[in-house]
Amino acid sequence: MTFLVGYQTASSPTDTSPQSSGNDAFWNNAGHVAAATGTATSVNFYVPSWAGGATGMKICVYDNGGTLLGVSSVFAPADGTGLLNKSITLSGNITSGQTYKLVGTTTGGFVDARVDLATAITRAIVASGSFSYASPPASLPAPSTGAYFDWIVWLDGTVGGGSNNQKLTLLGVG
Repeated sequence: MTFLVGYQTASSPTDTSPQSSGNDAFWNNAGHVAAATGTATSVNFYVPSWAGGATGMKICVYDNGGTLLGVSSVFAPADGTGLLNKSITLSGNITSGQTYKLVGTTTGGFVDARVDLATAITRAIVASGSFSYASPPASLPAPSTGAYFDWIVWLDGTVGGGSNNQKLTLLGVG
């Protein structure tokens, strides 16, 4: 598997809560620029604790324009803690140089996350009840924002494939 997009390495990691409560969502408002072009097959998320009462969490992937591309399988307390990995299918490929937003949402309660204290970001969050866990919105809602730190979440996959809007032209020889 190859790292495609997200935040993977923390120089000053710490575990913190709360990150999300039921039917709201949180993400790095600037998004993350893809490092490689490829097909995303898994999402990785570091969960230090399920102590906040959440019974499940999903990672939703949006393009920079706010269009939903896909939703991960459910992360749940039965998965344990630490670095967790779940499958994901997107409607297209991740394209190197493009920006994506990796959005966390929970069933209810809170989930802890590992963040990097060395990365000041503008965190986006939407109010409780305005982001459906069961059916994430097709368009990312307008958030409130505030200063925070980037959280450890990224997409892995297979390299290659290009973007879905490329054409292939074959030339005859001879």
